[in-house]
Amino acid sequence: ILDMGGQLDKANQNLLSTQKALQEREANLHAVVNVMDDIIVETDSDGMILNAWAGDASLLPNRLNESGARLMWDYLQPEQIEEAKRLTNIVLETGQSQVAGYRTETMRGPRWFLAHIHLTDQGNKTLIFSSRDITERKEMEHSILEAKEEAEKASRAKTEFLSSMSHELRTPLNAVLGFSQLLQMDNESPLNPEQAEYVSEINKAGKHLLELINEVLDLAKIETGRLTISLEPVQLYGAMEEVLTLNRRDRLNPADF
Repeated sequence: ILDMGGQLDKANQNLLSTQKALQEREANLHAVVNVMDDIIVETDSDGMILNAWAGDASLLPNRLNESGARLMWDYLQPEQIEEAKRLTNIVLETGQSQVAGYRTETMRGPRWFLAHIHLTDQGNKTLIFSSRDITERKEMEHSILEAKEEAEKASRAKTEFLSSMSHELRTPLNAVLGFSQLLQMDNESPLNPEQAEYVSEINKAGKHLLELINEVLDLAKIETGRLTISLEPVQLYGAMEEVLTLNRRDRLNPADF
């Protein structure tokens, strides 16, 4: 009886020592969790929640502390459940960690989390979901997408404006070019040399303006990805002379070139 009592006392001391070690490990775990921004949820292979820790309890899913069986899937959005189960099965079958994003209701309202799923016990198939709050990042991404959509909408409006204005400018410009050409072709009442020079300058300026309008239309085509480019020979001397004529009052003597 004394030997049995001694063995029981020794077993009791070992039990107390083990309990103390477990309490210290649990305290250390809580201390680590309290300084982390992550939420750690432990589940079995069926998704049943065994434990949950968080430095900020307000980030834990609503109703997590209610009594009764709690499945991990009960706290996900319906459209996210199948994907979460698929990734969990991959972890159980291969042992390779997976990453999943999900949204859940918390005491702070709906929040987005990025979860890393790990297999911790191969025998008992225990899983750890280590989740970090990424709500601010999601909101920023949403703001960036909205800004991008607004910019694309403004770009489309600008392209449509340039296209419509270019077509509107062509109508009076065609009249200017047409009447200047009629004056040059009028054999019954021919222009004197000075008038012919003025009409020629009007015609050149009109053609130059028409080229500018065409370039604006080309810009609209570039933005919509519909521009076609063709290589053609250019008379450099004539182009330079026309540019100089348009930018100077006095005609340039070709001998001065």
